[in-house]
Amino acid sequence: MENRRAYMPFLYGRWDDAAGAHVDVGVSERSRPVREGFRAAGAFSPALTREAVGRLAAPVLVYAGELDAAPTPATAAAGARLFLNATVTVQPAAAHFPWLDDPAFFTAAIISFLS
Repeated sequence: MENRRAYMPFLYGRWDDAAGAHVDVGVSERSRPVREGFRAAGAFSPALTREAVGRLAAPVLVYAGELDAAPTPATAAAGARLFLNATVTVQPAAAHFPWLDDPAFFTAAIISFLS
């Protein structure tokens, strides 16, 4: 937990009180069941996932922060190519949590996609 708190600032486009509060919630014991379920055996099959998203006809927004290390904007664009109808948006100066880095930009991008 201490190591996680130490590296978390690198996942944000800016480090401020909102980012710190976000980290505190994310590393709390309340999120443990979610983390465990996300990484559970059999919870993720790359082959089945590729097959399923390749059939998805609905519009999909693939969103990345310009400063994000995972996924990078290039990785997000590559992932978007797996979908039939994907749009890629890269938020400038944002990292892994773009809604905290620039809420107005994030909101406008989501509203634009949904319109």
